[in-house]
Amino acid sequence: MWVGVLAAQSFVANASDRTGKPTWWIDTAGSLPLWIAFLLGVFGSVAVLFVRFWQPKYVAITQFLAVILLAINAIVDTSRAPGAAAVEYLIALAALLGSISTLAGLPLNHVQSVDVAPEG
Repeated sequence: MWVGVLAAQSFVANASDRTGKPTWWIDTAGSLPLWIAFLLGVFGSVAVLFVRFWQPKYVAITQFLAVILLAINAIVDTSRAPGAAAVEYLIALAALLGSISTLAGLPLNHVQSVDVAPEG
């Protein structure tokens, strides 16, 4: 899912740059160097991908932090590139719903099922 979010963010950045209303994190005329600004725009997605492989127990919280970063990017872009911001809001919503759905597969180790007979 997060590879798709990363791809979608890249498509939004490319499309908004071509239309002349670049997002704040891809604007080459900004005060930040381009690579740092781009890293801020896609940091959440990349962080989830890294955490997924190296520290899977933290992936749930990392996903929700990444969704917050996506929403912040959309909020900042609302005034300068409203079309791109609308798509970024949809990407953040899709990422939020995907993150919530990943919680369905997490084990509840602290809850003992009443259907399981005790051993012994």
